[in-house]
This record gives sequence, structure tokens and C-alpha cells, in this order.
Amino acid sequence: GHHIGYYQNGIKRRDKGCFHTLAFSVEFQHENDTVYFAHCFPYTYSDLQHYIGLLEADPKRSHRVRVRKLCDTIAGNSCDLLTITSFTGDAASS
Repeated sequence: GHHIGYYQNGIKRRDKGCFHTLAFSVEFQHENDTVYFAHCFPYTYSDLQHYIGLLEADPKRSHRVRVRKLCDTIAGNSCDLLTITSFTGDAASS
């Protein structure tokens, strides 16, 4: 795509601040193609690490989550592997 923009659009949210708009242009090479777009709000590595820390500290969730380092990224960040399951195998303990 080109002419990509992401900006605060001035439409007020109920809780706080304003909504944002993602805008872009795409030209398609073939007629009648099926094209899918996906978008996710910005989610940083720091956000992820904070959330994983909350999971590990939560007494109701921590017994179902195991975190171990899978590898390091090219940037040198830890790439964690999360295993989420009933480690006891006892479904009644949930």
C-alpha cells in the first residue's frame, strides 16, 4: 500500500480521548480477486512483557501458565514460550 496514515480523528470516546483512523491506498493487479486485510492496534514488546508479568503474578492464572525463554530475537529481546494448560490434569480444580 501507499499513502499510509494513522492519526487521531477527533471522534470522542466515552471513556477518554479520541478514536484513531488508519487510512491507506491499495491498487490491485487483477480484477475479481478476493483480498483480506487485517489490522491490530500497536502492541509493544514492553506491553507484552508487562502482561506476562501480570499473568505470572496472578494467583488465579499463574498455576495454568508456564513461561520459558525460547530464544533471543535479532534485536536481542527474549522470545518467550508460554504454555497454557491444566498442568495437574484435574479439570475439577479450575
